[in-house]
Amino acid sequence: MSDSETEWFTDDAFWREAYSFMFPETRIAAASSEVEQIITLTACDKGRVFDLACGPGRYSVALARRGFRVTGVDRRIAGMVRVASDEEPTVTSE
Repeated sequence: MSDSETEWFTDDAFWREAYSFMFPETRIAAASSEVEQIITLTACDKGRVFDLACGPGRYSVALARRGFRVTGVDRRIAGMVRVASDEEPTVTSE
């Protein structure tokens, strides 16, 4: 691959265009009930969570609201800004 070529996943323009299709509000809203199912399935209701490739932080925020200490990591800074600016002070982005 030459320096002038860019992998699709490193192209911020791609993510800006694809964001609303990949993360519609219905999908983000569903995270809370999905986290409840995960907690029930795993019988784990406290602790620390490392959310790799967290995207807009839908699971990070839902887990933090349940009392988990969450660290979300994503390649795209735009996704991390959304997590860091959410109203939940226990969500951190690194």
